[in-house]
Amino acid sequence: MPPLHKTSIRSGAVNALNAQTPSSIYPYGFPFTLNPTMGCSFGCKFCYSPLTYRKNFAKSGRDHFFNESTIKIDLAESLNKDLERLKSLPQHLKRVQINETSDYYLSEVLTELDNQNRDLMMKILEVFQNHWINGNKWMLHILTKSHLIERHINKLKVMRDMIQVEMSFSTPYESQLRDLELFTPTIKKRLETIEKLSKEDIFVRVMAMPFYGGVTELDELKELLLMPVHKH
Repeated sequence: MPPLHKTSIRSGAVNALNAQTPSSIYPYGFPFTLNPTMGCSFGCKFCYSPLTYRKNFAKSGRDHFFNESTIKIDLAESLNKDLERLKSLPQHLKRVQINETSDYYLSEVLTELDNQNRDLMMKILEVFQNHWINGNKWMLHILTKSHLIERHINKLKVMRDMIQVEMSFSTPYESQLRDLELFTPTIKKRLETIEKLSKEDIFVRVMAMPFYGGVTELDELKELLLMPVHKH
């Protein structure tokens, strides 16, 4: 079990869409990122996010990132303004990766929002959907390691033309995963989620970044993905 992971609420205007530099966009990056939360309880040893937020944790240290998630509760309102401001961008730049530095789909985050009768991700998806309907079309890439994204499966299938779910794996071996990613959902749970999303025609991309292993391990991951889930 993970250690006690705190949650806190940050209200008010925030920077919703973070523009990336040209050098980080090409050839594989995203023009924009969006992080509804800051902090993560998964405890991945390879996580670079504390470095990204080093100014925030200058006094409290790296461990603070893994011990508390800050929820940007009013982010949807800021996002709506950003999308309006950026609507004249060329279409190829209207791509955003969600959860780039912090996974939103943590049980602690969702429990806190449920207690407040709030669903921040749903509000974010609705903002993007409304802009899409009005011709301001953004493609969304939702990065996660968590099966809890299934709670939004009904919304995702309605938005399937503008959504790509990116499920992350660092290894095909559960024993190694537990050493690298201390408290993440199991490989089996992720595979089950991929199958459920795929059955709803929601495009799922497998992210092997970072990936620990070589060609043999990649082939084993491919075999896991192609094998029916009930045989794992």
